[in-house]
Amino acid sequence: MVVMENVKKDRKRLSPTSTTARELYLYSGNQCAFPSCTSSLLLDDSTWDCQVAHISAVEENWPRGGHDLSNEALRDVSNLLLLCSKHHHVIDNKKLEFTYTVEVVQQMKQDHERKYRKAIAGLERIVDTTDGSNVQYPTNLRALPGFGDDADETAVNIAFMKPWIDAISQQPPAIRDLLAICLAHGNPGRGWKKPVRVKLTQIEGVVQIDSKEIRRRALHLADDGLLSIDVDEDITYFELVDPTSGEIGWDMFVELHTFAGGDQSIVRRAIGKLDFTVFDQ
Repeated sequence: MVVMENVKKDRKRLSPTSTTARELYLYSGNQCAFPSCTSSLLLDDSTWDCQVAHISAVEENWPRGGHDLSNEALRDVSNLLLLCSKHHHVIDNKKLEFTYTVEVVQQMKQDHERKYRKAIAGLERIVDTTDGSNVQYPTNLRALPGFGDDADETAVNIAFMKPWIDAISQQPPAIRDLLAICLAHGNPGRGWKKPVRVKLTQIEGVVQIDSKEIRRRALHLADDGLLSIDVDEDITYFELVDPTSGEIGWDMFVELHTFAGGDQSIVRRAIGKLDFTVFDQ
């Protein structure tokens, strides 16, 4: 309790770093993040109607001010969003503090930035690979142990796999690169239905982009239900999520990881080139 009081008393309103400011503007789309607001942040007369708003407030007695975040955490990009002056006053109105809670404003930021993340995600590749413009679906699954012996059962299994393949094929190439790297450097956990899991630090060690860019692409996958982000004792883990696994009883990311057996060319062929005939003979 004493530590928390000291943190509150020492709170200071720090300006965002230049990197944070750049990210905020990049994913703002030049538009206020308040739902249904269409106000531009940079107006036609070259003046700004743009304010940096805090999700968890700096002032203790303001809405969303009851926390023990550090000053650095308060100015982190995850705690900031861009609003027009009108809607900045709305979310910080003391009379509306139970309407615009931390969770509500966090969701506001996430919903607004998601569409711009998707647009920008395809601009930069992690690696230079040949993209597959057309999805190639498997036809017999005979390369997978225990699959492909019965034609009717094979047809059913391929039908079950199709939504997973479609979910991957809808991702921009740069996002599929991150999926492939997670598969290549991660491993399934021990036990039944344990997903492919990889440390963020492992990915940082094999790519040429910084951790913030990796996190942005991971958030894109998380938004689309293909990945979950877990922090355990200050270590960030990515877990691949097969959105169909609950229905079919097996995880296709685990199946692909096991089938590839460390051969990254198989992973790149399936995830990078969208050639899922790797499962065929």
